[in-house]
Amino acid sequence: MLKRNFFSVLLLAIGIFCSCTSNETEPTNHSKEIPVVFQVSTLNVETQPMSKSTTSGGNISDIVNSISIYIFNKSGERVNYIKSEFNRDEDPVPDNFGSLQLKLLPGTYDIIAFALGKGISDINLSVFDKLDSESYFNQGNREVFYYKGEITVNENSNNFDITLPRKSALLQIKLTGEVPEYITKVECVFNEYSKWYPLNSSYTNSYNFYEKKFNMEWSENVMNEFNYYFAFLYDSPQNRTINIKIYGGETKPLVEKSISVPLYENRKTIVSGDLFSSIGDRDFSITIDDSWGENVDVPIQ
Repeated sequence: MLKRNFFSVLLLAIGIFCSCTSNETEPTNHSKEIPVVFQVSTLNVETQPMSKSTTSGGNISDIVNSISIYIFNKSGERVNYIKSEFNRDEDPVPDNFGSLQLKLLPGTYDIIAFALGKGISDINLSVFDKLDSESYFNQGNREVFYYKGEITVNENSNNFDITLPRKSALLQIKLTGEVPEYITKVECVFNEYSKWYPLNSSYTNSYNFYEKKFNMEWSENVMNEFNYYFAFLYDSPQNRTINIKIYGGETKPLVEKSISVPLYENRKTIVSGDLFSSIGDRDFSITIDDSWGENVDVPIQ
């Protein structure tokens, strides 16, 4: 009786093992993959919406130096990723910059595409095997062009054309007047989010909000223009408080000015005024410059 029970249990275990192994995910059939070409054409850079140009426009490399495309299936799993970039300060522009090629199985996919332009921060999408509520872009001082959408790949559809709108806002501070010799530091302080979540196009709670400080520079007693790109905005306008502090060697600033400024997606917010001619309150003018080019078109062909 015990032997019979033992063999029954053994046969049951073998049956369960075989059924599990037969249901394992089959490996990708690479013979069924379709070549998909992502080709970035030249762009016409104007203060109007940017458009494709084949004869007279500027090159895409004049605007951005990094293009990334993430491909996800409808379950959110990442199935492919491709990136084209060069270092503008050190490298020549590659002959094939903007030409991105990969292979995909026939099907419908979600894609996230973004390109990086001016600024100094390295912006990346933090995503592991799956795009979910925890996937995010880090924030920083960088001009970002961004698109999220859907493509369907088959033998008759493997060339795509998408548009990447500018997602960033640009803050410009122009301090006028002569910088006195006794001035030792001019500081700009504001708060910035550290993460932006693409699935809900938003930031997280206040714990994701932190302070940034910058030393504004000058030469020959004239202030240099200060520029900062807010990489992603989820709401437009978005108000920020900008603090400008002028020091004369002491720990306490000689002049401190707090200004509430609106930030608009794809707009420049220009703050200008003179803090040096008088110690005390001074009026600042805030201008929203809407002549900034609106879009970067990135064809995927």
